[in-house]
Amino acid sequence: MILKNTVSAFVVSVCLALSGAASAATINTDWGVVTAADLPKTFTFSQTDIEKNFTHDYSFNLTPEALYGYSFGYTLDVCKKGCGHPTFTADLVSGAISDAGVLLGGDYIFQVKGTGFGSGNEGDYSGSFFLQAAAVPEPGEWALMLSGIGLMGFIARRRKVGYAA
Repeated sequence: MILKNTVSAFVVSVCLALSGAASAATINTDWGVVTAADLPKTFTFSQTDIEKNFTHDYSFNLTPEALYGYSFGYTLDVCKKGCGHPTFTADLVSGAISDAGVLLGGDYIFQVKGTGFGSGNEGDYSGSFFLQAAAVPEPGEWALMLSGIGLMGFIARRRKVGYAA
């Protein structure tokens, strides 16, 4: 009896695992290592004739010698066949992103996900992911900005003192 229950539980768990795997395809693509010398860098991504839910992970590594700005855009054709209610999402899902939206050195995953496929729906997506050097002021630019702010403060204080007399 114990053996029969164990075999039944195993069969059920295998069926559940296989049904979950069949409902969502996962594809992993490695875009490789990006250095500051590679910038600006554009990666393109696309998939056609999608008929089931999917997750596509595009991984890349940024070397730490620079700060990286990024942007991405994509187009969707979700009503190629079937016209159901599929939805797409795309975003960076892992990696170190600063408060200013700048990417730091390290590993990243850009993910495109589609759900709601089935019943004869079919769709496509395509797009590009763009990396560029982040705009960080040089030390000389910082000195110039601070001296300008200091000069404006000095002039404002001098005018204020002049009116008080």
